[in-house]
Amino acid sequence: SDSLEYWILPEVDAVIVSGTALVNATLDMILERSKKARLIVLTGPTAQVLPQFLKDSEVTHLASMKVLNVEKALTKLKLGTFRGFERENKKYIIEVPKDG
Repeated sequence: SDSLEYWILPEVDAVIVSGTALVNATLDMILERSKKARLIVLTGPTAQVLPQFLKDSEVTHLASMKVLNVEKALTKLKLGTFRGFERENKKYIIEVPKDG
């Protein structure tokens, strides 16, 4: 349950954060509570940010997707289906560069 995250985060070594945390302004709280974590992955369709924007944060990796065929992807979404949606995208995981 995400209601326990506040208490559990200080104890974990790895954290996987939905990109929605960028939208609902909870990313800072999650990162603040995750000081022990050596791996922090920001993931999902809403995690499509330039890694340079996170270089001063504790986020270590971004995992998201790039839309390859916008028209086909939009058609799938308009029809309310994710069946075949992945074929129109390329998933990626990249390391967030750190200064120094």
